Amino acid sequence: MAQALAELQALKSQPPPATLADTIRQNLSLEAAAFAYREAVRQEELRVYELAGYDSVESSVIRLLPASIARPLDDTVAGLHSLYILAGIDQYYLVNVHFTHPYGSAEPLDKLRSYYADAQRLYGVDADRLLRAHSDRCSSSLARGPSTGKAATSTTPTTPFLPRRGFWSTTALRTT
Repeated sequence: MAQALAELQALKSQPPPATLADTIRQNLSLEAAAFAYREAVRQEELRVYELAGYDSVESSVIRLLPASIARPLDDTVAGLHSLYILAGIDQYYLVNVHFTHPYGSAEPLDKLRSYYADAQRLYGVDADRLLRAHSDRCSSSLARGPSTGKAATSTTPTTPFLPRRGFWSTTALRTT
């Protein structure tokens, strides 16, 4: 993901091309780099969902990661588990990720803040924990199989961003 982002930023920092053909080439290169970055984000997101599905694998992987990555990853997995519980999913390994929402369909930030503030108020689920469970660049829907005897599939609302650590505790949930 870092490599794809670096390539995208390098292309964006290039001076504007002089000819129409060069402009077309640059635009195609930018679109290809943006796609590569989105794909890298989705692959990383899939790895997080896979870890959330198996506690033994998660604990083994977390031990191998540097602390700067391990803590946020552990928090993200805990947030996903909270979402699964709210959705009635009791067998985490049955969650399947479906990338069905376009990146541009994100709701305004104030509306997203209100969703998490409402969830915290109604269900007692920490808004920071829920927020960490979501991707910062894409959204996905969750579907579960028929493991609990309820409906065959269920979706939960998701958001297409992951704010920096501490952002919501200082910004979104202010009462003033």
